[in-house]
Amino acid sequence: AGIFDGALSSKTLWELSESYKLTHNTHLGYTVYDSEVHFSSVMQQAHRAVAEKHVQLKQQIAHFQKSGQLKFFQGHAKFVSKNEVSISDAEGKSETQSQTIWADNTVMAVGSRPRYLPHIPIDEKTILTSDGVSSLPDFPKSIVILGAGVIGCEFATIFSNFGKTKVYLIDKEERILPFEDED
Repeated sequence: AGIFDGALSSKTLWELSESYKLTHNTHLGYTVYDSEVHFSSVMQQAHRAVAEKHVQLKQQIAHFQKSGQLKFFQGHAKFVSKNEVSISDAEGKSETQSQTIWADNTVMAVGSRPRYLPHIPIDEKTILTSDGVSSLPDFPKSIVILGAGVIGCEFATIFSNFGKTKVYLIDKEERILPFEDED
């Protein structure tokens, strides 16, 4: 998920937006006139970066598997003890065909998903999660972003940098990024 609907795509969008903003910064001794930015082109660039990284990761995994430095398991996993993980089939249905692996240490990298709020119908057209941003046909004229955590602030910055969208950032906390240092 981090590659397709997560960190890589949002970081690529952020970098593109920062580059666009820097190009239009009139405090550098020059001014850019008549430039165009199209949401579909920006998204194509982000998709290209994601596809390239996906190929690179597949090659790296294949290399380490071939050298015996990596074993890849696909399925549903659960801890049996602090050093044992049981892995059942991909649907998580067949406990009888599960296998247990032992390790000194375990790193859990399970990914994340957008949080859905009860009674708010998310259609990924008008009301979107961060996963639905890539399906927008163009830069919106305005956008309300609920949540001023890392992802909310990141998307607020992305849309603000391109200068095509009026951005409203709303959070229940007193300040943005409430779990970070006040500095």
